[in-house]
Amino acid sequence: MLKKFSLLMTFGLAATAMTAFATPVCSSNVTDNGSTYFGGGYSCTVGDLLFSNFSYTGSGTNPISASQITVDTVSNDGIGLSFHAPWSAGAGMTTDGTIDFTVTVLGGGSLLEDFGLAQTSGVSGSGSASVAEDGCGPAPCLATGGSIYVLTFQDSGERQAQGETTFAPVNSVSVEKDISVNGNSGFATISVVQDTFSQVPEPVSMGMMGGGLALLGLVRLRRRAKA
Repeated sequence: MLKKFSLLMTFGLAATAMTAFATPVCSSNVTDNGSTYFGGGYSCTVGDLLFSNFSYTGSGTNPISASQITVDTVSNDGIGLSFHAPWSAGAGMTTDGTIDFTVTVLGGGSLLEDFGLAQTSGVSGSGSASVAEDGCGPAPCLATGGSIYVLTFQDSGERQAQGETTFAPVNSVSVEKDISVNGNSGFATISVVQDTFSQVPEPVSMGMMGGGLALLGLVRLRRRAKA
């Protein structure tokens, strides 16, 4: 039985390694690499998370294209992606953008149970800047109006806003961000929008690990008894 458990663990690790090897590490800190992310069919990994199904739509009187977005990876205090672009609008102008993607835990062993949103923005006069985020899981599912998560930031001054939410653990989530900037009679801008994801051990994996440790303990006791 101990050998079977070891084989299962080995096969699980091998499957995870093969998936990670087949998918490139997410492009990071490359000027305007948004064209890569949102060009269609791109998927990549950060740690044990797979990011895929990227899409972006820019609109408003001053739309920002995907080629103007730079994407960075985040691996401290959660794993995620940070999107940088000049979403800005002067008096009488608007800039809107929608970012969608899917996050999947590779190889099992853990589940997603928390994700956070942060934005950096500036507003003057009657300008306004906001980011609304929706999510759902497990993917595939429609993130718009998703049941897992809804978070909206509305800035009325130069500051960084952030928050997070916890939900029932799932192995994958679909996420959508609606970035909205309105100059009104003033000025507004959003320069950074960041998502991070946290995980918890999967109950089955915890059970397997506990069972494996118990078997190892039993083997040691038998060896001592024979000695």
